[in-house]
Amino acid sequence: MFGFKKKENVEFEATRKFSDYLMYDENRNLIKIKGVKTPIAVEDIQLYQLKYGNKTYDRVDLGEAMVGGALFGVLGIVMAGTHKDEYISNLTIMIKANDKFYSIPMIIGKMKVNLAKSIVSQAEQMIAFLDEITK
Repeated sequence: MFGFKKKENVEFEATRKFSDYLMYDENRNLIKIKGVKTPIAVEDIQLYQLKYGNKTYDRVDLGEAMVGGALFGVLGIVMAGTHKDEYISNLTIMIKANDKFYSIPMIIGKMKVNLAKSIVSQAEQMIAFLDEITK
């Protein structure tokens, strides 16, 4: 009706996987988000964002931050101004497709910075992946 390609009952075979939260079927150009029954066609992705604390960074903000390399990307945004004894709270990747938002929660609540670095790195890899497939 609106030109969106409905992907119900489509067999999904993950060829790339980012933890259990985000998977990609390279052959069918679909992504699967944990907790979402129906795979999403990559061409239906309208935007993606990083929510950290009470701030939202869209693709443009993330792209500019990542120009200097991985250290200045998601990791740089999240770690800026923190010390090893401080906490990071609420880190989520949001994907909008077919006018609906889908959440990939990376950190819920608070986590010490030194424990959160690997999770933040995973979030950075997911953002880089989304950059790659949505070009």
